[in-house]
Amino acid sequence: MQPETRAKLERVKRICGILRGMCLAAIVFLAVEFVVAAALLVADRGIDFGSRPIALHVMVLSVWRRLHMVVMIGISEGLLIACLYHLRRLFGNFSPGEIFSGDSARHLRVVGVCYMMWSTVGGLSFPVAYVTVHPANPYTGTLDLNAIVIGVCVIVVSLVMDVAAEMREENELTI
Repeated sequence: MQPETRAKLERVKRICGILRGMCLAAIVFLAVEFVVAAALLVADRGIDFGSRPIALHVMVLSVWRRLHMVVMIGISEGLLIACLYHLRRLFGNFSPGEIFSGDSARHLRVVGVCYMMWSTVGGLSFPVAYVTVHPANPYTGTLDLNAIVIGVCVIVVSLVMDVAAEMREENELTI
């Protein structure tokens, strides 16, 4: 390996180590955020949820509707945590220099799928919660097509990585 390539690989290893730590911190933050949100919803502390012009007033919700919101938040946060977990595993594969491997391609593919699912669930969960609470008031959901396109592109890149890994293994067997 040439010295320039070795230096680049060492930089990639160092950056991937930092990104692995950032993914772990984000996973811990999201888990704590979910526990706090779930506790506040179940405890009925009179909080409002929503980042849009319309907020959900939790105090007026029945126990079943609050549990419904906890489940929806859990699904959304769970998908994001799964995405970050596989991204962390991907960076873990990159750290020792295993960039083009079947395992890296699989983790990247799962990241793409989880990201698409998370963006879809995230875009639709608030309108579903709003309509559940206020059935007489219409509310339209948003679907982030950019996120779906990005997710598809990530999946395609993972398929290319998978082929590259197979080609690398073939080249290593060739004398």
